[in-house]
Amino acid sequence: HRSFKLMRAHPKTLMVLILSGLGAALFEGGTMGILGLAVSVLIDEGNVLTGKIGEALSVVFEVFDGSISKGGMFLLLVGIAVIAQIIKSVMLYISNASEIYLSIELDRGFQRHVTDTIMSMSYSTVVSYPSGTMASFIEQSQCAKEVLALVASVSRAALMFLTYGA
Repeated sequence: HRSFKLMRAHPKTLMVLILSGLGAALFEGGTMGILGLAVSVLIDEGNVLTGKIGEALSVVFEVFDGSISKGGMFLLLVGIAVIAQIIKSVMLYISNASEIYLSIELDRGFQRHVTDTIMSMSYSTVVSYPSGTMASFIEQSQCAKEVLALVASVSRAALMFLTYGA
């Protein structure tokens, strides 16, 4: 419960984490589509483009029709796919960096909360706990980082799954 409350205290970082994961998933899916298109151009399957994106790309192909060979178009599309993978890697880096930042902030918040709670206790309350128990309370705040890592990993995995499924 407190983990999510602390995460909500950093909405911009949380949005960067989610949006960069979404961007990485979109560029990953786009790369697969571009590579499929490149192969279809190379083996001359004709116009395999459908939908609004297909219509827009068909116009682009008509502009280049005849001026670029099949091999040249294949290499152009593979180059675009490589650039998309570079952008995907940058997005994943941003996602991981925001996860690390958020993890540090959550860890600080938890340790601050636990330490403040212990320090506000009376001496008689503190000594009623067995030796080392208070220190273990502070160390248990590490689970906040695990919750964040789980949320980040699940969100990235779900977005990648949706991208490959679409």
